[in-house]
Amino acid sequence: MKKRSLLWIFALLMLGTALLFVGCGDKEGNEGGTDSAPATEEATEPPVTYTADSLVFETFQDMKKNAALYADQAPCTRSTKGYYSVGDGGAATYSIVKSKPEGIFERLADGLWAEIVLEEGKTSVTPQMFGAKGDGKADDMIALNRAIQYAQQNEIQLELPEANYYSAKQLVLKDITIVSHNATFTCHDMTKNVAAVDVKSNVNIHGTFNVFHADNNASNHGGRCAIGFGYYGTGEGAHNCYLEHVVLTGGGFVGANGILVTGDSSNLTIGKITVPEGTKYGRAFMAHWGNANDHNAVSPGDPSQGMGHKPDADYTKHAHNVKIGTIEFSGARKSLPERSSALCLSSVYDFTIDEIIVDSVESAVELLPGDGGMEWASPEVKAIGMSGIHIKKVVGTNLRGTGIFVSMYTGYVPEADVMGRFQIDEIDISGGSLQAAPAVLVYRVAELNIQKLTIRNYYTTAMDFRSNCRNVTIQETNLINCKGDAIVTEMGYSMNVNSEDIEFGTLNIQGGGKSDKYVVKAKLVDGLKIGTVNLTDGATYQYLIGLYANANNIRVDTINAAEAGVSAVVKALQTIPTTNHISIGSYSCGQAALTSGSVTVKVGEDNA
Repeated sequence: MKKRSLLWIFALLMLGTALLFVGCGDKEGNEGGTDSAPATEEATEPPVTYTADSLVFETFQDMKKNAALYADQAPCTRSTKGYYSVGDGGAATYSIVKSKPEGIFERLADGLWAEIVLEEGKTSVTPQMFGAKGDGKADDMIALNRAIQYAQQNEIQLELPEANYYSAKQLVLKDITIVSHNATFTCHDMTKNVAAVDVKSNVNIHGTFNVFHADNNASNHGGRCAIGFGYYGTGEGAHNCYLEHVVLTGGGFVGANGILVTGDSSNLTIGKITVPEGTKYGRAFMAHWGNANDHNAVSPGDPSQGMGHKPDADYTKHAHNVKIGTIEFSGARKSLPERSSALCLSSVYDFTIDEIIVDSVESAVELLPGDGGMEWASPEVKAIGMSGIHIKKVVGTNLRGTGIFVSMYTGYVPEADVMGRFQIDEIDISGGSLQAAPAVLVYRVAELNIQKLTIRNYYTTAMDFRSNCRNVTIQETNLINCKGDAIVTEMGYSMNVNSEDIEFGTLNIQGGGKSDKYVVKAKLVDGLKIGTVNLTDGATYQYLIGLYANANNIRVDTINAAEAGVSAVVKALQTIPTTNHISIGSYSCGQAALTSGSVTVKVGEDNA
């Protein structure tokens, strides 16, 4: 009985203790319960223990540290799950040997050497397999070069996982196929006038490849750029290359190029070039003649003295047969006044560009002869000239200067025969705030054919043709809310040479103009023809056509401008000889007079 009573007393005490704990809160004042259970320490994996029979190591570093275990078994094979850590992309299989291999190898302890061997069916290597970290901080150049060399020697692809591969040195690519999974190459602090990525011949890069290139004011188009093909100084070119999509960030200043093609580079294809907002490149893409080392200004600082040609020097070299899909260039240096353009071509030939899309830059397109043009080109290249340039579509918004700049004039060689021949299918450009430059400015071309030209919101001259322009044809032109003169022909620089055979199919002007502006202001031109002129939506101009004495053979077939309210259809800005042949097929201009000043205009179809 006494024993039973003691058991009951013990049970009651235990129950009271339990009830007491249930009623208590935790230290923070929370009510007690299962959520208040104390945390337990996370379990940690015990360190891997390796033996002489271990065939797989967690990392290359583990395999290297434990080389003594399997030294007696060499030659043998060992594998890793990563280079620095498991799953870092550096997993590989190695052939372990006691004598130094001929290819790319790693040195181990105990007189052993390790050489990567590819598993059956594997056709690529990564920089991570050779020690690249890809964190944008560690210098990965040694690993990149080892991976490139291994891929070249074994005729396999180099695969670039998405990572940021950093180096302060130039990356050189030749005879290799690369598959980039949105990988980035970052290059800082370059001191030489070279490309961050030097693409030589037979290079194919599939996928998206990003290049961040930090430049400075010591740079110029002579070679310093993000990606370079060929050498400006020697004229040596790059050949047979393909880049699917390159994204260029960084830059430096107005003289820095995103991509530079020079020398006699040829057979190059680039699917897409993207230069996003905030970059500091002067040009997204530039192609320039090469072999500058053999040529120099006769009198530096005085272009009128021309270019010198060193005795026994080779001909200048000129890039050709280049195809580009799309160029996108946005917001370059919005706060700086220097010139920036998406495309700049200088004394090259046979270039095709499918589409150029620009926003908030200076120019969309620049077509130029360069400082020496083709003065010292071979006879065969001189016969070709700067021809075969075909741009299919240009779309530019918020441009700060001349949207399309075409100039075959060079101060160094004003008489050189570099007259360009260009085809542009479609242009649609709009101006930003208060530009001081024409939307389209053309100097001295042999042939320019534009199928459709649309210019919006430009504050100055829409189209300006100067100094010996020939065979210019624009089939359809649309000016929308442009404030300046629509078409101007005049001299440029000191070359008083007439332009010839400028022809417009249809000229549609919607809104715009000013009370002191002209639709056409003709000077130093022989042969200007417009099929139909349509002025609508309150377009305001003082005169439709203003003529100087040296404007000859001016013909407009049809003028529909009843709402324009102009003072006269034709205004003589100087006395116009009757032999200059000024004629209009038919016109509808409200109450406007046909002529103003000393000019005779023939009207009717018989004067066509």
